[in-house]
Parts: sequence; C-alpha cells; structure tokens
Amino acid sequence: MSKLELWFYRGLQNIAVWVGAVVFLIPSLFLSVFLMGEAFQWFDKAHWIRITLCTLGNAARETRTHGNVFVLHELDRCDVDTGAKGLALLWQIFSGAGFPNHFFCDSWVVGFLEGPTMVSRPSDWRGELGLWLKPFLDRLGHKARRQMCPLYVSGLIGPGDRKSVQPMAERVALGDYDQLHHFIAAGVWDAVPVETELLVQADKLVGGSDAVLVIDDTAIPKKGTHSVGVAAQYASALGKTANCQTLVSLTLARGEVPVILALRLFLPESWTSNRARLDRAGVPVEYRPARTKPELALVEIDRAIAAGVRFGCVLADAGYGLSAPFRQGLTARKLAWAVGIPLHLKVYPADVRMIWPVAKRGRPRQRHVPDVLSIPAEDMLANAKWRTISWRTGTKGKLKARFAAVRVRVADGPPQRIRDKGQQHLPGDEAWLIGEHRMSGEKKYYLANLPAKTDLRTLAATIKARWICEQAHQQMKEELGLDHFEGRSWQGLHRHALMTMIAYAFLQHRRLATARREKKNQRATASAHFARRTPRHPRTLRSATAAAMPALSKMDLQRATA
Repeated sequence: MSKLELWFYRGLQNIAVWVGAVVFLIPSLFLSVFLMGEAFQWFDKAHWIRITLCTLGNAARETRTHGNVFVLHELDRCDVDTGAKGLALLWQIFSGAGFPNHFFCDSWVVGFLEGPTMVSRPSDWRGELGLWLKPFLDRLGHKARRQMCPLYVSGLIGPGDRKSVQPMAERVALGDYDQLHHFIAAGVWDAVPVETELLVQADKLVGGSDAVLVIDDTAIPKKGTHSVGVAAQYASALGKTANCQTLVSLTLARGEVPVILALRLFLPESWTSNRARLDRAGVPVEYRPARTKPELALVEIDRAIAAGVRFGCVLADAGYGLSAPFRQGLTARKLAWAVGIPLHLKVYPADVRMIWPVAKRGRPRQRHVPDVLSIPAEDMLANAKWRTISWRTGTKGKLKARFAAVRVRVADGPPQRIRDKGQQHLPGDEAWLIGEHRMSGEKKYYLANLPAKTDLRTLAATIKARWICEQAHQQMKEELGLDHFEGRSWQGLHRHALMTMIAYAFLQHRRLATARREKKNQRATASAHFARRTPRHPRTLRSATAAAMPALSKMDLQRATA
C-alpha cells in the first residue's frame, strides 16, 4: 500500500472519530446540562419546602406555647390560615407554577412568614409597616440600609423562638445572613437621626401634657466576659446579682399605652477603667467616661426634650430617686417628678426654720442651721393619717393600698456640721413625702415635687403609673427579642435595641389605630340606639360615649393590633 493510500485511510479514520464525537458527545452535553438544571431546580424546591415546613412548624409551635400579647387573630384562625398558606405554597412548588419571590417588597415574605406575633392580612400588614417606616428609612440614606431595616423589623415582629440575626435571616431575609448582620453590627451609619425620628414618632403616638416619662433600667443576663458592659450586677429579670448587661430606659406612656424612647447601656467601673476592653467592644469616646445610671438618664432626658417630646411628669424608682443630683437635675430642668426613695432617706418638716446657733464659747457661728434635726422618711409618716385608695382596676379587681402624704423639705442641701451630730445635709426644696402600705405588708416611700394643693388620690395615681414600663420591658423581651442579640459590640447591641423599639412603637401605633376605630364604631352604634329610643333619658348618648373612652387603657394588645 502506497503512502498516499495510507494517508487517505488515516484521514477517513480521523474524520470518523470526530463525527462520532460530535454525534455522541454533544447530545450527552445537552443531556448533562438538562439534568443539572433539573437538579438545581429540585434543590431550590427542596430549599423552599424546608423553609415552608420550618415556618409551619414554628407557627404551630408558637400557637401552642404563646399566650401572646401581640396576637392579632384568634389562635384557631391562625392555625387554619397558616396551614392553608403552607399547603398552597407546597402545591405551587411541586406543580412547577413558580417559586416565591426573594424580595421583601413582594407578598410572600411578609404574607407567608406571619405567625402568632403578627397574624393579619398580608397586604394590610406589609403596606402599613412600609408606610409607617418611611420617616425612619429616609433617615437611613443608603438604599441597602433602607432594604435591610424593614426586614429586620419584620423579623422581630414575626414568628420564631429566637430573634437574633441568623434565625431571622433564615426566616425573613431568606438566608441572606451577611447583609442583615452587616446592617445591624458592622455597617457604617449613624443611628442618631433614626433615634431622633423615634422620639418624634413616639411623641405623635402618646405625647402630651398628661403623659408620663418613666425612668427605669432592664437587665439582660449574659454568660462570659466579652459582651460589652457585662459584669456582675443586679439583674431585675432574675431578682438577684448576676452576670448581665444593664440598659437604662426611658418610656413615654399615656392612657396605659407605653412607647420606649431610649435604651442606653450602663458601663460598670470594671469597663470604664479598662481601655482595652472599651476598644475591643467599640465603645464611642463620648460614652467612655464613668457615669452613674441617674447621670445617663439625665442625658437621655435632655435628648428627648431637645426633640420636642411632651410629657407632664417624670417617674422613677428608688434606684434613681435616692440620687440627690438626679432630683435636683430634674428640678433645674423645671420638670415635675415623683420618685421612689428608701425608707431611711432624711427629711425635715416643711416648717423648719434656719437659725443662728448660739456659741457657748469661741467666735460666733457664721452659718445658719435648722432648728430641728432631720429624721428618716419612715419616722416622718409614723403619725400621719392613712387612707385606703384605689388607683386602677387590674385583672383581679381594683388595685388599692393605704396612702399618706405630708409636705417636707428633703435633706439634700449642702453639708453642714450641726451641734454634736457631725456633718448633716441642710434642708433643700419643699416636696411631698408619700407613704404606701400595701396589702401584703410591704411599705414603700416616695418624693414628689407636685404642687402643694395636689390631693392624695392624684399623688397615689401618679406614683403608681410607673408600672407600665415593666410591662413594656417584658413584652420587648418575650415578644420582640430584646435580649436575643448575640453580638458583643456596643454598636450592634444599640442598633438591635433601636430596631426593637421601632417594632414596639409600630405595634402600639396599630393598637391606637384600632382603639380609635372601635371608639368611632361604638359612638355610631350609641347614636343610632339613642335615635330609636324615646328622649326620656337625656344622658344615654353621653354615657355610651364615655364608656367607649376607657377602651384604650383596658384593651388587650392581642385584640388591639388586629
């Protein structure tokens, strides 16, 4: 065989190989791509099925376990609606009709991921939240932050046992953990404008001359030593000294509807004296100097006043009322206040006089001294007239206790040596000393700078209005995950607390809106009923309208946020 023939046969052989490759490999490639696409599609289906089943499980579990203050519909309706949505979604996935949209602005995220905390018609809830958050989003600036803020707030309001970043990202941000974590813990944005907007919105909700500003603190139990501000200190949630973080809180309340204005972390001495710990936690320079809780409270009060928040009286417990600089700071700001005090706090009678002491020997005295010595608050009320007063109706009936009040001058003036008693504080401003003897036998004492003509019932109702902040703290922890943040930084903790306060204010906004609708409906019903009756009872319409007024103060949040 010649070389030409050999080359010819080899060429035919190569052509046959290439044709075979084209005939068999290209279909195989197309088949592989098709199979990979199908596999990815089924992986996506499996992902959505997992989310759907987890959501159904969370909703069912929360329905069984929560007597939730923010439930918007009855629990049986929650079971039916959530189950129907879950089955519909599973049918949509298996039938190939498409998958839920990945963005918050579409109906699936807020519509389907509803649970016992926020069960309502998806479009109503989503639209109302978007409109209410608009002033806050305008303060955030960048569009990425404007997208993450509604996601985070909806995650706090929505279902789930944990309200930390990762579980919320799986439920609401559909696994987009990095962006949600960056927004709350690491993003470079100023929270001050958003905090200011919260003050403005809170004032619109419950501000007024009849509102009260409650100063208190709440503890977040923690393990370890690296979380910012954690130390062994008194934890109100546990009723004992424990390893925890303490947040000083300001609560604006009117008609038993509270809105949290501020939560600021208190740094113990073990933190303010350790610069390395402050640097590691990212504590801002302006918050590094050592400050007491009353000093932090005064700073936050100034911020609220600067934002135009309206309130008639400042309330605080004995942890703050014991501080003379705190009381004097409130008076210097021309604020009315009523604070708790320990029973051993010294006071003078209101008619105490400053006299010149007579020196038995030596030079004449150059400073006035009181003509009587100060005595403990408990002793001052020993011979007072006590009255039983009811200030509010609770779940078990009227709340009542025995009260007494006298006018005194607090021993918080400059220190002065008096006779052989050593250094004694001179009389300060005149105020009310109020005592409370509870039915349990417990005794409490208070100071208030309210006018001298204030009656005892008003004094009792004012000092007892402080309880509303404790309910707000409990609801924010149990329902909105205030104590679920798992980060260690100052910035992350305060941003999480800020989003929690915004979520709580939104729910109170819905509560008030529902109360107004109910009041309007009751008024219309009363008017129609009055028109049908003979005019023998001219007060019928008025009493029906008055009966509708307390609906807000007695209304349960389960019904109010529907």
